[in-house]
Amino acid sequence: MRIIEINYEKLKKTRKVRKLTLKEVGQILKIPASTLQKYETGTIKKIAIEILKNLCNIYGTDYYMYFWWTKFTSLSDIILHFIYFPEDFSEDRKLFEILDITEYFDFDTKAGTYISLYNKLTKEERKDYQRFKVIVVNTLKIDENFLTVEFEEEEKVLFSLFYAKKIKREKQVNLKVLKEDKLKKV
Repeated sequence: MRIIEINYEKLKKTRKVRKLTLKEVGQILKIPASTLQKYETGTIKKIAIEILKNLCNIYGTDYYMYFWWTKFTSLSDIILHFIYFPEDFSEDRKLFEILDITEYFDFDTKAGTYISLYNKLTKEERKDYQRFKVIVVNTLKIDENFLTVEFEEEEKVLFSLFYAKKIKREKQVNLKVLKEDKLKKV
């Protein structure tokens, strides 16, 4: 049984929009209303995918729309999370499919890992990133204000901003779809 972390606020909102009570939904699913309430308040942070699918059948929604990543508000946040926690995306790459940006996050099926985002840049884009980094370092006087180790961590933020700009320049990315209950059919 696969267990996932959900966006519990969105789950509660969907039930309320449909004017269903916890008791009604619990009776249909044959689970206690108190358990549903714990899902909706975040007391229970993870849910079995089968239960989520059953809830979505009742609500008439797509279960992917309740995954933890629906809380992202910017493309750079997604990229930064990906840089720090690529394993969160190893089992399910649906977020990239929904946003139609899978080509920016290639998965090496043999190695079972993602290809480095930096390696996805063209030679010219790498030069642009290095220029961008130099400008930021000089403008913020990073060498005076940060230890080398600190800057290495901060550089991940810089890179996520740069990579987000690259994707936005090449594609129209609409994060509003993550706030909806249903996936738009293309």
